Amino acid sequence: MLTVYMDCGAEERLLALTLAELVSGAVEGIVRTVVLIDRGMSEGAHRIAEHSGCVVIQPSALETAIGRDRSDWLLWLEIGSRPLQGWTSEVLEHLQGASGRKGTGPARFRPAARDRMGFLSRLTSRPSALETGLLLKKPQALGRVKQLGGEPLAQLASGLASRPLNAEIRPRRAAE
Repeated sequence: MLTVYMDCGAEERLLALTLAELVSGAVEGIVRTVVLIDRGMSEGAHRIAEHSGCVVIQPSALETAIGRDRSDWLLWLEIGSRPLQGWTSEVLEHLQGASGRKGTGPARFRPAARDRMGFLSRLTSRPSALETGLLLKKPQALGRVKQLGGEPLAQLASGLASRPLNAEIRPRRAAE
């Protein structure tokens, strides 16, 4: 039903954390494929990707990969972020729409309660555009890539309006 895309560098531990949380989505048939964009992946990260059945692409192949993707929806995540229990049912509800029609547009997870930034932190720091992930339709993702090229996913996701899902995610910063 959807493909997960993540930029990946040499962060083996963070990659393993995220992939472990995506297993429930694969078991339930929601996650079709995980695509890792090689942004300096280490040998260890390549091994984890291979053992997990992930597809690894170069940034220059992102447009082609999305264009050929069989999924109608894509989930862009940061390495190290972890969707929390119940995320699959909420994503499925968004994909199908509450009234039986397909979801209306992009959506993001809510930050887990323990990871929400305080008022002053929100004023002084600028979180990544993918801190809470981004669920979007394939044509919109393809349009962003055509417009901005093989930029990191966080830059491609920046500025996109979205609605919140009723599911939480632990952001990458909570795992570092």
